[in-house]
Amino acid sequence: MGFDSRQWLLTRQRLLQQLKAQVAMRLGPQPRDVFGYAREYKREFDGRWQLCGNDEELSARLTETQIVLGGDFHAFSQAQRSHLRLLRDLPKSRSVILGVECIESCDQDVVDSFLEGELTEEEFLDQVNWAEHWGFPWENYKPLFDLVRERGYKVLALNRYFARRTGSTLQQRDRHAAQVIAKAFREDPNGLIYVLFGDLHLADNHLPLALTKAFKGRVPPMVRLFLNSERLYFRLARKGDVGPQRLLRASRSRYCLLTSPPWVKWQSYLLYLEQTYDRELDEDEAIDYTDHLAALIKLAAEDIGVKIKAQDFAVYGPEDGDFPSRVAGRFERSQERLLIHLVDHDRSFFLPDGGLCYLSRPTINHAAGLAGQYLQARLSGRVRPPWGMPEDFLAAIWVEAISFLVSKLINPNRKSESLRQLRRELEAGDPKGRGRETLLVVLDQRMSEMIQIHSKKLRPRRFRPRRKVSYFEAARILGNMMGERLFQAFKKGRLSRVVMVEFFSQDVFAEDFEEFYFKAVNRLESHDPEGPRRGVGGWP
Repeated sequence: MGFDSRQWLLTRQRLLQQLKAQVAMRLGPQPRDVFGYAREYKREFDGRWQLCGNDEELSARLTETQIVLGGDFHAFSQAQRSHLRLLRDLPKSRSVILGVECIESCDQDVVDSFLEGELTEEEFLDQVNWAEHWGFPWENYKPLFDLVRERGYKVLALNRYFARRTGSTLQQRDRHAAQVIAKAFREDPNGLIYVLFGDLHLADNHLPLALTKAFKGRVPPMVRLFLNSERLYFRLARKGDVGPQRLLRASRSRYCLLTSPPWVKWQSYLLYLEQTYDRELDEDEAIDYTDHLAALIKLAAEDIGVKIKAQDFAVYGPEDGDFPSRVAGRFERSQERLLIHLVDHDRSFFLPDGGLCYLSRPTINHAAGLAGQYLQARLSGRVRPPWGMPEDFLAAIWVEAISFLVSKLINPNRKSESLRQLRRELEAGDPKGRGRETLLVVLDQRMSEMIQIHSKKLRPRRFRPRRKVSYFEAARILGNMMGERLFQAFKKGRLSRVVMVEFFSQDVFAEDFEEFYFKAVNRLESHDPEGPRRGVGGWP
C-alpha cells in the first residue's frame, strides 16, 4: 500500500482541531462576541473562489491599487515573509506607506525616530511597549522595518491598545485604524498604503466597512489579500490540488494566498503561547516541547504505516545553555567541535544514545525534522549520530533525507535547495554564506552519483574539504534534496509504505550501506525534475 492521500488529509484535519483546542485552552475563555467576529471572517470563504494561473495577476493588481489590506497571522513568521516578498516586488520608485497593527498610533513619533536612526532597536521596542502591548516575536517583523529603511518608505502605526480582547474592542480598533488610514491617504493620495493587519479584520463588516465609513463611501481602489484560509486549503486538498503556493481570487477584489498548511500556522501559534506562558510562570524553568515532538513522531509513523511509542527522549534548546558541555564528553574532540558548530548555527539534532533531542528553534520545520531523526534511529536501531567524517558522509546524507522527508509530510510546503540554485550561488561567490567548501562538496557528491547512474561505476569523491564541518553542512543540503525526492515518490505512489519502512529501518553503518545508498539514488533520480531520464535502475 502506498501513500493514502485521504487518510493523510483526515489525520491533518484531526491535528488541526487538536491544535486549536490546545490554543483555546491556553488562551482561556473568550467573550461570546469574539466568536461572532470570527464567524463574519469565515463567511468570506463561503462563495466562489477561483485559482489564478500565476502570481502575476496579484502583482499587477498591487501595482494598480492604492490600498492593500494584507492579512497577518502574528505568531507565524511565514505570514510576514509573504508580505515582505510582495513589497520587495513592488517598483522601487513607488511611494509606499506600510501600515502596521503591531504599533499603536500614539507611538507614531517613536516609529519615526527609530526609522531616522535616532533610537536603537532596544530603545524602540522599549518605548513602544512591544513585549507588553504586542508580544509577538519582533524577529518576524524586523525584516519589514529593514525594507522600509532600505526603500525610504514610511510606517503608519494603526493600532489602539485595549487590555481586553472582545468583539467590541476589535471593532473599535477597526474604526480607529480606518480613520488613520483615511487621514494618511488624504495627505498623500498618490502613493500605496500597504496595511498589515490580523486576517480576521479583513472581513467585509470589519476593517473594510470601517474604511467605507471613514472615506464617506468613496474608498480608493483597494485589494484585500487574505492568507492561508483553512477552508480554501482543504477545498483544494480534497481535489489533490495543493502545491508549494496557490493564489485564489474572488469577487470584490479579494485574493487569498496559500503558502502554508493550516496546521503549521496553528502549531506555530501554540509554540508561541507555550513559550510566553511558561516563561511567565517560571522564568528559570526551561520550556518542555516533549509533547509537541511526540505528537509529530506519532503522526509521521502513521503516515508510513508503523506503530511506535514516542518515549525515552528529552528535548533541549538554546535556553539550556549548558547543553553542549553536558554531552560533549561522549564524543571525540572533532565531534565535540561539530556539536558546538551545530548549536551555534541553529541546527536541530538527535543523539540516540541517551535520547537527547536538541531543538534549536521552536518551529514546525525544526520539530518535524527532529521527529524524522528520532523515527529513523528507532526503526534502524541506530545508537550514535553520523558524525565521523568523512567515513559517515553517506550515512549523514541518509539521516538528513529521512529528517527532511518527515518535515515534508508534516509541512508539504517546505522547500529544498536545487542544484541550479547551488551552482548560481557558487558562481556568485557564495552570497548566502554557506561556505565555498560546502558547495563544492555538494556538487562533487552529485557528480559521483550521476556518473554511477550512467556508467554503473562508483566514482570516489575528488574534493576533500579542509574543515570536516563542511561535510556535515553538505550532507544537510544533499539530504534535503534527497528527502524532497523521497516525498514526491511516496506521494505519487512510486514508493510503497513497505519500501518506506525499509528506508527508515536501514542500518546506515552497515558494510553494504554504500551499495544500498546508490541503489536508492538510482531509483529516486527518475522522480527528480533535475535528475537524468536515462539509465535509471530498478529496485530489487
